[in-house]
Amino acid sequence: MLCFDFEQPTDTAEIDTLLDIVFGPDRRVKSSYALRENNPAIRDLSLVARLDGRLVGCIRYSKIHVANTKKIHMASAKPGQIQNLLLLGPLAVAPELHGKGVGKKMIERTLDTAKNMGQERVLLVGDLSYYGRFGFCLVEPNIVTLPNGKTEDRLLLRQPKAEPPLLPHGKLLPGWA
Repeated sequence: MLCFDFEQPTDTAEIDTLLDIVFGPDRRVKSSYALRENNPAIRDLSLVARLDGRLVGCIRYSKIHVANTKKIHMASAKPGQIQNLLLLGPLAVAPELHGKGVGKKMIERTLDTAKNMGQERVLLVGDLSYYGRFGFCLVEPNIVTLPNGKTEDRLLLRQPKAEPPLLPHGKLLPGWA
């Protein structure tokens, strides 16, 4: 039977094994990992999926912010302006369960929880073909950069329409400011 629960400290080794299987052992050199370094996952948004007691899925969120780093002539963005948001990821599901709705259920549950917490602006690095069904859209090229100075062509954002757009010339940084 498939069940979902909050991630516990005792799940760390199983989660690391699953992440290595799904993303490969070099996963820690990916751009998004720089935002997770020394930035703990939010407990109320970190779930695991278990099938008959075996960990088969996980999802985590971290706190991040966008800091405007350049002087630009726009009424909506001033140097030093900051926007707090959530970073979704990693999301991993055991390969034998891909396409069975495990990831979908974890995303839906956690996005609902985030909304109830008042946190509806969520960013991730991933495939639009998968995450688009959850309301994620591509971030325009070169709008924001990751901590290592890279831009990411798979950067996706989900936010309420009433929210202002991401700060142009912003830098993504760990934690909330």
